[in-house]
Amino acid sequence: MKTAFFSNVSGKNGVTSNIACISIMCAMEYQLRSMIIENHSNLNSIENAFVRYHEHYLVNEDYYYFNHIGIEAVIKKLHSEKEDDNMIESASKKFLNHYIYYLPQSHTMNKEVLEFQLNEVISRLLEKAEQCSDITFVDMEGKVNLTSRAILEEADLVVVNLSQDIRIIRHFFEHYQALIPKAIFLISKYDSRSKYNVKNIMRKYHISKENIAVIPYNVEYKDAISEGKVIEFIARNYNCKEEDDNYTFIREVRHATDILYQKSRNYQKEVLSV
Repeated sequence: MKTAFFSNVSGKNGVTSNIACISIMCAMEYQLRSMIIENHSNLNSIENAFVRYHEHYLVNEDYYYFNHIGIEAVIKKLHSEKEDDNMIESASKKFLNHYIYYLPQSHTMNKEVLEFQLNEVISRLLEKAEQCSDITFVDMEGKVNLTSRAILEEADLVVVNLSQDIRIIRHFFEHYQALIPKAIFLISKYDSRSKYNVKNIMRKYHISKENIAVIPYNVEYKDAISEGKVIEFIARNYNCKEEDDNYTFIREVRHATDILYQKSRNYQKEVLSV
């Protein structure tokens, strides 16, 4: 299932951090294999959330340049029509016993060139990714770039990442009505004390409880993101007790993942019935 994580603003609605925790929970809770792709080059990458800084530093650059991993290697194969059945897997970094595949960002290609070349092959790339995963997550850039429209059109599900800022919420519902039929909503950095709590958002914008979840603000998770320790954080707190400081965060991530899982099951049933 092709799943686009989308936000109508850049850098405020937690797209990358939400993909990170939900992809991990998909693996741990449901043994779903996911492929993560980014349609942009950015310092705040999934890789930086999964890999500690000192481990980045220790990686020999030759690993990237001569072993042909990452999205740049896949783009080149697709452009040269030298694609093969396992090219996505071989170009990916693997996490959690190969339940999470991640196509690293380009270390050499100019950002504008990357976007242009990715745009020419995005449909085939998504098709290849879907063949080797249960769910393909696309971490989309906040601003609209060349591939955004194609990804949103091809996505089977759009996870709309919002914050408790009424201007951002209103902007989405005024400008992106076309996405709503295949959307679920994640309210990032959630604080139940806000006037714009989930019940009020559901009531005002007519969102059913099956299509909305929250990711609470959690300072320890925020630190884990910046330190490349997200997998360790989720694993360590996976079975935490109700009295634990991280219990609410894990409970809500589990709930958000369950919504995504149910959408995935429904999608599979629809595919099989065709």
